[in-house]
Amino acid sequence: MPKTLLVDDDVNLTKVLIDWLKHEHHTVDCAHTVKDGRNFLTSFSYDLVILDWSLPDGSGVDLCTQQRKEGLLTPVLILTGKDQIDDKITGLDSGADDYLTKPFDFRELSARLRTLLRRSALVGENIITVGPLKLDILAHEIKMSDELLKLAPIDYSLLEFFMRSPGKVFTTDELLNGVWNSEEGAGAESVRSAVKRLRKIIGDNDSISLDNVFGVGYKLRCASAEK
Repeated sequence: MPKTLLVDDDVNLTKVLIDWLKHEHHTVDCAHTVKDGRNFLTSFSYDLVILDWSLPDGSGVDLCTQQRKEGLLTPVLILTGKDQIDDKITGLDSGADDYLTKPFDFRELSARLRTLLRRSALVGENIITVGPLKLDILAHEIKMSDELLKLAPIDYSLLEFFMRSPGKVFTTDELLNGVWNSEEGAGAESVRSAVKRLRKIIGDNDSISLDNVFGVGYKLRCASAEK
């Protein structure tokens, strides 16, 4: 499940885009300003970045340029209403990998994102390994000791979220924002239930576990990473 950052100030569009991307098996973080987008990019790692050109506090193109200078390797797709060839050249020269003009068909967006993921897989690692757990991003599957885990979509997303930052403690609110986003009815009990289900699936395992950190939240503990 690719982890995608969407930076766009059109609230109505972002709501629809998030729903579409989640339907396409992405986990999505969303920012509406250059400042918030920069904070996400410096705090978390992503498989894809979707950047709007025009933002309230600056330009997505400038943000892309800055992040490339700071070493960002993640594929970036620029969204914009600008359709002149000079604008496209400017966007691509900023370090973006692709450019899509609004309005667009969501199926075309998905196809372009899949292409970016395939290109990225040719030059980067497509498997995330945490102890006995292996996550194949493109195959959208997690195995434990080479056995495929049968996971509900939300449980898959939660385990992937933990696997991307093993050992890091997440609060309930951080998990709700990162995995459930703003799903109606999601709350602390949703997190507790999903963690409980994952613990049953992982089983009594000395090498890997989902631990409660009293008064703070949850973390994925990996014995091999602690040595």
